[in-house]
Amino acid sequence: MRNLILIMASLFILSISGTSVLAEEVEEATEEITEEVQEVIEENVEEVVDEETTGEEVIKEVVEEVVEDTITEEDTEKVETVINSEEEIIEEVVEEINIEEVKVVEEVVNEEAKMVLTSKKSTPSAKNVGINGFVTRLYRNVLDREPDNKGFNYWANGIKNKSITGSNAVKGFFLSKEMNNKGLSNAAFVKELYKTIFNREADKAGLEYWTKRLNVKMSRESVVNGFIESKEFANLCKSYGVNKGSAGKTNNYRDKSYDVTAFVDRMYTKVLNRSSDVNGVDYWCKKLLTKESTGADITEGFLNSKEFNNKRVSNKEYVNVAYRTILDREADSKGRSYWVNKLNSGSTKREVLKGFVESKEFTNLCGKYNISRGNIYTRKDIVDMARSWIGKVKYVMGGDDPHTGADCSGFVNYIYKQIGMDIPRYTGALYPYCIKIDEKDAKPGDLILWTGHASIYSGNNMSIHCIEIGVVEKENGSVIGAGQYLGYYRVPGIKE
Repeated sequence: MRNLILIMASLFILSISGTSVLAEEVEEATEEITEEVQEVIEENVEEVVDEETTGEEVIKEVVEEVVEDTITEEDTEKVETVINSEEEIIEEVVEEINIEEVKVVEEVVNEEAKMVLTSKKSTPSAKNVGINGFVTRLYRNVLDREPDNKGFNYWANGIKNKSITGSNAVKGFFLSKEMNNKGLSNAAFVKELYKTIFNREADKAGLEYWTKRLNVKMSRESVVNGFIESKEFANLCKSYGVNKGSAGKTNNYRDKSYDVTAFVDRMYTKVLNRSSDVNGVDYWCKKLLTKESTGADITEGFLNSKEFNNKRVSNKEYVNVAYRTILDREADSKGRSYWVNKLNSGSTKREVLKGFVESKEFTNLCGKYNISRGNIYTRKDIVDMARSWIGKVKYVMGGDDPHTGADCSGFVNYIYKQIGMDIPRYTGALYPYCIKIDEKDAKPGDLILWTGHASIYSGNNMSIHCIEIGVVEKENGSVIGAGQYLGYYRVPGIKE
């Protein structure tokens, strides 16, 4: 009730104008009148306010009651004499009456009343009252303050002339520097959205739904967009006579899929043991969403990253991290011993990683996040895959599919495609593309090239060829390729 009293008193003072006088005369006169106004309203306002009346009628009744019963003709003349239109003086009077508590009036009167209470001018049209109310509401709910004149006019006039929509205004306030400087937590930010856009408190399920999106580094803009496209916001705009407009979309990959973003975010916490950064999350989300990478590729990318390698973890800790990241659980004693022994016996981390990635548990994890699992291919896989076609391929010049027929370079191209590497189709383009290496440095999966022939080195001085009699594995030198012998080559990007 105290808030309403102060509001009504301030309205009365603000409704009076006159000629310019000294500030001390203003102070003396207004203090005398406002004390009487507050006293009378405090005693009688409950009898004056009828719930069935509109806000504007309530105001008129209260002011008329005060003027009739309290303010004498002498008082009125005195105030008209001392109060002029000077903005600074009027603001001093308003400040003394504590008009900032105007928010509470929403519990007593309707939206039209609220706008009359905050206006220093004549009552605007119904439509402008709604627009003004919409803008004022944003200032109070989002920025926790009364509107400044310049800002208020910018938003209100923009909405009135349709250069700004309700959606534009909401995003402008929620994504402003002033809002960001409040330092709200993700949960607090979502609660503000519910209060402002849905005109209610957040429900538990809704609060959790939106907050977890922000927690994995989806942008606040994307969450604001989600609220803007709701039926509740459409109804709110309609009630104020505001053109809703549309939210639009961000250009961030991290905003396109919660599942994908959550998968990437957990890699930072599980592998790197730190909070994710937005640029990094966006980078990896793009790779997954454009199908450039699979879940296996992302996992390998983190476990083979410079940041993780700089931790110089032991074989035991590497296995522990693999369990938490890939199998989504702590390592059991037997399983940990098995993989640690593998690493201690000379197996590469990539070979161990392959075993984890091909597990049912990781397959299920990728399914949970709606991403493609993929595989981790080793050099051994390249050789094993090539060997699996021995005696089964018909040689076809220009062919590149073992199922229907292939030539030498077509067969090599096919095998590398199976591990996700797109290399040149023809031999003449292969040797400029690949990196020449010494024979002593060659590893299984590298290539042996001639100007007119290509084969896959299988180790121990052996290589696999697709020639006129089909796919064969022979000792190096036993097959004479077409053209000039070029030597050993490595495909760029092949992982050890």
